Amino acid sequence: MTSQTSYWNRLIQPGIVALVGAGG
Repeated sequence: MTSQTSYWNRLIQPGIVALVGAGG
């Protein structure tokens, strides 16, 4: 599950950060 978690973190984390940053 560590591999999957790392994958999700690398894919989702920046996406959320960008979304929140753009959405304010």
